[in-house]
Amino acid sequence: MIRFPVRAFGGLSAIATLTLICTSPPTIAHPVDPDDEKDAASPAPAGTVPPPETPAIAAPLLDRPRLPPAPIVSACEHLLDAETTRVAFPAHDASLQDALRIASLGSGIPIEGDWAALDAIGLDPDDRLELPTTPATLPVLLEQVFARLTNAWDRPRLEATPDGLLVTTREGAERLTGTLLHPIGDLLRGDPLPTVIPGDPPPSEAGEMATLVQAMIEPDAWADLGGTLGRMEVWQDGLLVTAPPSMQIAVRRLLDQLRAARPVEVEATLDLRTIETDTARRLETSRGAGSLAAVRAVAAACDEPPLLNANLVAPVDGTAVRTTCRTAMVQATLTLTPIWDAERRRLRCRVSIDLVGEAAGGERTLEVEQEIGIPVGGLVLPLPAATGQPPLALLVTMRAR
Repeated sequence: MIRFPVRAFGGLSAIATLTLICTSPPTIAHPVDPDDEKDAASPAPAGTVPPPETPAIAAPLLDRPRLPPAPIVSACEHLLDAETTRVAFPAHDASLQDALRIASLGSGIPIEGDWAALDAIGLDPDDRLELPTTPATLPVLLEQVFARLTNAWDRPRLEATPDGLLVTTREGAERLTGTLLHPIGDLLRGDPLPTVIPGDPPPSEAGEMATLVQAMIEPDAWADLGGTLGRMEVWQDGLLVTAPPSMQIAVRRLLDQLRAARPVEVEATLDLRTIETDTARRLETSRGAGSLAAVRAVAAACDEPPLLNANLVAPVDGTAVRTTCRTAMVQATLTLTPIWDAERRRLRCRVSIDLVGEAAGGERTLEVEQEIGIPVGGLVLPLPAATGQPPLALLVTMRAR
């Protein structure tokens, strides 16, 4: 298998994979006659000219094709570059065409006007306007210019082509559409939602994600909602979006925001402390259960350092991660199982600890499941004590990321 990656842009990526499968015809085994083997082994008679050897034919070499990035990818790169480029107009008054030329020279990014489309909304390259002089990023600066074009009944929009930026209209942007696949498999629960009416097929969670994207990003632009600027189809665990560059970037950023709200893994620090159970409970209640302040208050009330300390990183997919740590006085086996509650958008975590040793007063076990805050939370977990065992508490600090 040979893979050819296509260059990625900013937060968006497009990867094309070309798979070459080379097969050869199967070798057929024929029964061998012993007399044939004997004849083959006997030398050729004198004077016999051996047949010429058939030259080996080398397999043709496959040249790696050069796959350029899709035009929509190059166009999006120009828009992303513009967002990090600050420019300023040196003059207060200029024509619209001169304003675009000045912004292009100041930013180093080619900027053109789609004058055929702009003429339909009453804008002419020779229209004069007062320019903002405060430095700003290129999209913000051009938006300020557009806001001063009061004679336009349809606000211009900033789009891009593979060659640079283009100031056009909504109708002009329809010619700049391209298709990108936005993966969303990591945002789905993976199990089908229950049916509302018996016999109906279960609703698609990917379809619900498509509905959310269309409701949040230019709702009147999607074909499903009566628009003409964007089309979206659910394909496996992804959204196949055909839209101009500005909408493609907006779709990817919305999906990234949803990813930021759903943790991928949990990093946990666990301390085992000697402290009276009543004291630990009182400090936790006064600082707030599930807070870092509660964990810090309990740790500060302990006169001695922790009996042991461990760090764990566990994926938020129900997978249990286990570690064992030991000192001269105690050995502990810690298990952490983070579980994402998609319906309540909460993170639950199952924590268990098995202690063996003199500091633990023998063998002790704790297993509990609690919710933690997002993105940071803490747990104070007293270990139930029996006769002859010291009062202990497990302090857990968790950071979802």
